[in-house]
Amino acid sequence: MDLETSRNELVQEAREQLSVLENGVLAMEHSGVGGSAIHEVFRAVHTIKGSAGIFALDPLVRFAHEVESALEGIRSQARPVRKTDAELLFACKDYLTGMINELEQGKNEVTPDPVQGESLRKRLLAMTTPVPGPADVSQKWNLELNLQENSLQQGIDPLALLQYIQQYGAISNLQTLADSLPAAAKLDPERLYLKFKMQYASTLNRDTLLELFKLAEGCSVQFEPVEEACPVVKQVSSLPRKEQRYLRVEVEKLDRLIDLVGEMVIASATAKVEAKNQEQAVRLESLDMVQALVESIRGASLALRMVHIGEVFSRFPRVVHDLCKEIGKEVQLEISGAETELDKSIVEKLVDPLTHLLRNAIDHGIEAPAVRVAQGKPSVGIIHLRAWQEGGSVLIQVADDGAGLNSDKILEKARKKGLLAPEQVLNEKNMMRLIFAAGFSTAEQVTNLSGRGVGMDVVRQNIEQLHGQVDIVSESGKGCVFTLQLPLTLAIIDGLLFEAGDSLWVVPLDQVVECAELNDMDVYQNLVQMRGESFPILRLREMFQIGKHPQDKERIIVVHNGHQHLGIIVDRFVGEVQAVIKPLSRIFRNVKGISGTTILGSGQLAMVLDVAAVAQVHQSREVNLWKKQMERGVVHEIV
Repeated sequence: MDLETSRNELVQEAREQLSVLENGVLAMEHSGVGGSAIHEVFRAVHTIKGSAGIFALDPLVRFAHEVESALEGIRSQARPVRKTDAELLFACKDYLTGMINELEQGKNEVTPDPVQGESLRKRLLAMTTPVPGPADVSQKWNLELNLQENSLQQGIDPLALLQYIQQYGAISNLQTLADSLPAAAKLDPERLYLKFKMQYASTLNRDTLLELFKLAEGCSVQFEPVEEACPVVKQVSSLPRKEQRYLRVEVEKLDRLIDLVGEMVIASATAKVEAKNQEQAVRLESLDMVQALVESIRGASLALRMVHIGEVFSRFPRVVHDLCKEIGKEVQLEISGAETELDKSIVEKLVDPLTHLLRNAIDHGIEAPAVRVAQGKPSVGIIHLRAWQEGGSVLIQVADDGAGLNSDKILEKARKKGLLAPEQVLNEKNMMRLIFAAGFSTAEQVTNLSGRGVGMDVVRQNIEQLHGQVDIVSESGKGCVFTLQLPLTLAIIDGLLFEAGDSLWVVPLDQVVECAELNDMDVYQNLVQMRGESFPILRLREMFQIGKHPQDKERIIVVHNGHQHLGIIVDRFVGEVQAVIKPLSRIFRNVKGISGTTILGSGQLAMVLDVAAVAQVHQSREVNLWKKQMERGVVHEIV
């Protein structure tokens, strides 16, 4: 493994541990040091320090060591974690993050701000300086430390471990026991055969010492007080450490694998079409088996790209904490569904839109504590961040119990910006969507958090780029709910192939509700009556201006767009197909309603339909039609 790869792994591991550190501090702030959070935070800092030591990143090692000492001071004093403690630990986390950022930028050495570092060191020292008392009496122990033979392979340095326990006591009479050392011919330089025996003096009690050794995975310790005759034996971690179950793989290699699997899907479909055309029954049967295997490989490959959405959710408790501190509000963030899986390429692009939604919920939605109490609400506002899978989509919801959207203010601002005519009236859904317009804001003044009208516009753009959509439900005085609907993956889908005009199209199969002939339906203008339900319809060839009216009967594909149905009028059903989605060229990327293209087994090109975008385009065209009719005095309200 080259140096650059090792450094990248260090950066990735450090970021994971910094996330653990941040969440642990938040937990400590609410529950004190009695739970497991203090140990998780300690382990996170200790891991960062150990990894940095391998690369001789001395400034990072020294500062992490000082944070370790402060955490041990908090734990040994067994006192509650104050808000000032939490803020200091957050500042230390940010300081460590800055050094990790330097590594990620390719620097060989980290050069942290010395003034800021010295300030943090003084605050850490002041936070954990204990008050001397009669309890500060050293107890002497006879201590034997045993490490597993594979400790070196697991990255455990015996010398570093001894230095670590020296931080909390004094070592004397250190002996190295070589009883297990094999003959030179059988000696494996990568295995550890030594044990250590010593006398150890510390003011820490037995329970705290045991917790200390729990941080050193894969080691066991035997110790007895010097004045006692009978040994006290405690096996801290007697079971062998499990073999590593995870393998880090570069994203580029994984993307290459998905591309190759996609090409294999296309090649398999092509071979099957040729065998069918040549009426080769035996070959067709064999290709059916090959195609089944290809589908299994496709599913397994796509599963490699799926990650828990908690990877993103874990960042937001700190965001909420900092925003509440800045504007003086009290908010509790409740997270559920963090185990929901989503394509990594989608997860990475959710940070900005979700951050904007949370900032708006805190700044605009949640009222000040005094206002909430006057309204009969708890002083602490609640924001729910939820995720769940529904069919082939993942739904993410940001819901608050605040004031809700002010419809009068939205309409007033929209008219001032020329988005609406003075006499124009909108229904609730269309009015809510006004907040996604570029430059739209209802804030009275510009602050660090809001007022420039860019946040919600960013949310809309980012979600649309992921072929998703945003829905809003608001109730005055009770809160607002934003629901993001996103596809599970953007790589390979199961689809329904059909003709519209002179083009072939694919719609994601998990969005298809029903297919039928249109002539059997009760159609009135742009609505269809089906199984007791009325919903809008659109003709794809008219929307995209592709081909003439068909000579035979039209067909309808009923799709679900969120919780609503939409009928898409097409010319002919072809059948089910596996679609390997290829991105549109730069020229066509602004075409609404098409998420990409796919190559069929016959070699033909088919467009992949973006249902959410098609529904939005159709709705906007309907609104424009109503506007023209309203200007002529035909109607008075847009519905």
